[in-house]
Amino acid sequence: MYIQITTRCNMTCAHCCFSCTAEGEDMSCEVYAKALDVAGDCISIGGGEPTLHSHFWEFLLDAVVYADNVWLATNGSRTKDALRLAALAKKKAIGCSLSLDEYHAPIDPKVVKAFKGIGIDGSIKDTSNHLASVGRAAENQLDGQDGCGCPGGVIKPNGDIFVCGCPDSIQIGTVWEPQIEVLEEYEYDCIRGNGYL
Repeated sequence: MYIQITTRCNMTCAHCCFSCTAEGEDMSCEVYAKALDVAGDCISIGGGEPTLHSHFWEFLLDAVVYADNVWLATNGSRTKDALRLAALAKKKAIGCSLSLDEYHAPIDPKVVKAFKGIGIDGSIKDTSNHLASVGRAAENQLDGQDGCGCPGGVIKPNGDIFVCGCPDSIQIGTVWEPQIEVLEEYEYDCIRGNGYL
């Protein structure tokens, strides 16, 4: 399950699927606690830039304690946080990737170096074509083929649960009234908007 803890971001990348901004919304601690109850054993923590959330480190620790697998991506703009995430990924405590491509603002070279060679639990990802059929990417008419990239459900900062992160996704409850069993009924092909099967 993808838990979108914030829609805030300190970058405005052309390829962003969520069109996050500096003024986005943060998930409350109450919603996050309920999201963990719904999410299951495999959690992706996302945003925006997740490290901007004031409770990010608390949320990450809770996810690691609660789930068997925790993964996230960072834009690496917050050097101290990014270096800590790379160290945790190297120790296989979490999976973490550095999103780095032509659309991002420059980041500290120490961060790029820290993420090199992490292997299967983390890496440097070129997301130039990632999620290009939705959000700011669609507005900029980027022609990527990765589609949504968030199968398995998405919990938004307000606690609403969707089949995926696409704008036309089907809502399947909230963290207070989840309908997760409905998720299994859908197989979604988001590539260029092919819709629900």
